[in-house]
Amino acid sequence: MSTLTDSKPTTKGRIKRKTEAMDPSDSAEREKKRLHGSNTLPNGRTEPQTVTRSTPPSTSERVPRISSFDTITRITVDAGREGTKTLELHKGLISFYSTYFDRALNGSFKEAASGVVKPILGGIRTFEIFQYWLYRQCLPPDLGRRGNGETAWDDFTMLWVFGDVHIFPLLQNATLDALKRSMAEKWVVPIPHVESVYTLTAPGSVLRRFYIDTISLTMEMGKHHYRDQRNVAQGSRGRPGSEGVESTSREVVQGGRCFLQEYRGAEVRGR
Repeated sequence: MSTLTDSKPTTKGRIKRKTEAMDPSDSAEREKKRLHGSNTLPNGRTEPQTVTRSTPPSTSERVPRISSFDTITRITVDAGREGTKTLELHKGLISFYSTYFDRALNGSFKEAASGVVKPILGGIRTFEIFQYWLYRQCLPPDLGRRGNGETAWDDFTMLWVFGDVHIFPLLQNATLDALKRSMAEKWVVPIPHVESVYTLTAPGSVLRRFYIDTISLTMEMGKHHYRDQRNVAQGSRGRPGSEGVESTSREVVQGGRCFLQEYRGAEVRGR
């Protein structure tokens, strides 16, 4: 598998991890701190810990009830320089798929009373992609694609991290599937992008493990296997995305050549 080693990460200067000290008066951020915990780094910043968290009622076998579409809630996305955008979503639907939003909208927090929630992390594009997934249960076909033909690897990273922070395990599964397919189609592992992955994720992150294992087990030194590349490209295109917690165990490419099709270690399973 070829690797991108001669270019700078596409996310530099555009993706920043929220590491400043949390304001205890903000109940949404306080909930994140309770769920993730924090480690103080030598530079004074904080890094989320990996802790055991309860999972939402959503699984690949369950679907929301009709009553989930009764009430509309407003989600305000503050993306800094990108501006602010308010989206209206069904309260029961977003609560069904996310423990974080369920507690924020149905608990004793101020968001439950106001009906307005500000996500912890994620820009406008990330949230629009999430909104697409929430109502369609699949990711948009242009995910990770730019108009100039380049791959926007940060689309996958930001979406996965958004799902991790706000506890959307099924969204994480779908994102990991899409990332794996994109790597297989292009036969590329974006090594420069790993820096952004480490900046935005916690130690022990599934996304970190996915990149490490993929790089270590697929890197080729000084040669290209054109037959493998051809088979991967032909086998990946047009194949539907998988669903639910079994997503990463489903084959993506036929032929038994690419390690990515066998990868099962990065599953996000509900407990």
